[in-house]
Amino acid sequence: GYEGGGVICFRDLCLYYPKNNLCCYAVWSPDWGVPTQELNWLPIAYGTPPRDRPIGRFGRSFERLSVSLVHQYAKRVQTPTLIEQAVEFGTQQGVEMVWAVLNRPTLIYMAREVATKLGVQLVTQVWDAPECLANLDRFSYGSLLHEFGNVQRTAVRCGVVSEGMQNEYEKRYNVECVILRHGIQPNKRKPPAKGPTEKGQFVIGYAGSLYAVREWQA
Repeated sequence: GYEGGGVICFRDLCLYYPKNNLCCYAVWSPDWGVPTQELNWLPIAYGTPPRDRPIGRFGRSFERLSVSLVHQYAKRVQTPTLIEQAVEFGTQQGVEMVWAVLNRPTLIYMAREVATKLGVQLVTQVWDAPECLANLDRFSYGSLLHEFGNVQRTAVRCGVVSEGMQNEYEKRYNVECVILRHGIQPNKRKPPAKGPTEKGQFVIGYAGSLYAVREWQA
C-alpha cells in the first residue's frame, strides 16, 4: 500500500522468482493496499492482522500497558489461528520453503511454527531490528526477543540490510546472513565531501526509519 524502501526491495526480490515458484500468505488487510501490478499473478491469501495499537486513549502513562495487553492477546488468541491458516495455504500450494519477513511481532511468533508444521526449511528477512517494532512492557519485550532468537537459530539463512546487522546476527544466532538491499551503481558513486560546499544552511539527506533518536539529535 506504500512505496517504502523495504517494500520496493522486497518487490524486486519477488520479481526474480519464476511465476510458479512463489506464493504469499499475508497478515495484511486488502484495504491497506494490494500487490503491485507486476505481481498480480502472485497466489495470495490474507490473514486478518491483529490489533497493534493501544486500546482507547488513556494518555501516555498507560500506552505501553495497553499495547502490551493487545500484544499478549494477539500472541495467545489470534496468532494460533493465523498459523493454522498459513499452514493450510502452504500445504495447498505445495511450498518447499518458508520465507518470513520479520517486520511485525505477529510474524515473528508465526515463522518457526509455520515452517515446522509444514516440515520445510525456514529463511528469514529482517528490515528492522525487533527492538524497534513495538513499545512493550519488559515481560512482553523479553518474550518477543526470545522468540526472535529461536526463529533465527532455526533459519538456514537470514536476509539483512547492513554489514553491522550481518556481523551481529551471525555472531549472536549462528545463522548465515546475506545482505539484501538496493545499491548505487559504482560509476554513480561520489567520494564523501570533507566539509560543507556552501555557506548557510547545512542539509543532511536521510532515508529509512529513524530509531536512534538521541544519536540523531546529537
